[in-house]
Amino acid sequence: FRCFAELLAELLGSQSPFSLPTTTHPQLGAALKHTRNALASITIDDAAAAAGMSPRSLRRLCHRELQMTWRDYTQQARLMRAAALLADSELSVLQVATRVGFDSASSFTRAFRSAWGR
Repeated sequence: FRCFAELLAELLGSQSPFSLPTTTHPQLGAALKHTRNALASITIDDAAAAAGMSPRSLRRLCHRELQMTWRDYTQQARLMRAAALLADSELSVLQVATRVGFDSASSFTRAFRSAWGR
């Protein structure tokens, strides 16, 4: 897990911080806020319901407004939260992974490597 520490140091020290896309669309904003607040157990059905829309409408709105899928947004939000937890806490990688919604440390590691190339 030395890789995580090195990568976090690199990411935190970079001049262009990793960030989530934003929107001014009220329903999409509500769905994304709900998603970020419930990362460990969020489903698209829950996020859509929080915004008063269907899951299909949420998928289409995410694609149109954010140029990414809801699933990609959720993955990015989970990885960002995990990076913050790893940098600022004494939690293990497994504890962080499950806290942000990954089923295992290995699924978290695959997602982390895929997103940040290590």
